[in-house]
Amino acid sequence: MQDHSITVEGTTSDGAQVIVHPQIVDWLRRALYAEIGSAAETLDTAAFAGDREDHPERFRGPAEALRESYALLDAIGWAKTDPPTTAPIDLNEDCWTLMRALDGALEFADEEVYEVSRDTDGQLLACEQERVRELYDFMDDLRGRIDMLAVTEDDAALLDVAA
Repeated sequence: MQDHSITVEGTTSDGAQVIVHPQIVDWLRRALYAEIGSAAETLDTAAFAGDREDHPERFRGPAEALRESYALLDAIGWAKTDPPTTAPIDLNEDCWTLMRALDGALEFADEEVYEVSRDTDGQLLACEQERVRELYDFMDDLRGRIDMLAVTEDDAALLDVAA
């Protein structure tokens, strides 16, 4: 089993940068494209609603989700590469978008395991289950890293207030 956990590559001007394994990058990309489609559907619904002029707030959330998805796709790449590559992510910029995309990626990964379990033998199923386990491990590592950054930011804010 390979270790595909988060690697802290260094720090950006005000926080950590993590490196995401290529397999996880592919799942993230797939999930981000799905998010773009979902946001577009929501915007379409709002645009053609009879009371759209009275509710501009209905556009803001989906539009912001689109901007965030585009930014993360800019960071990881919009297309698969051959060979697959890792992607550096600035957690201060993209941590919540990354977590949201990982949730979507987990859905796709679980679907893949289900499909493999229906169509193949046990050996391939075990391989797919291991890949999904790596994704869950990555997400757990990421949550811990985000929590550490939040504590560090809170400490810095307390120091600024105290000064």
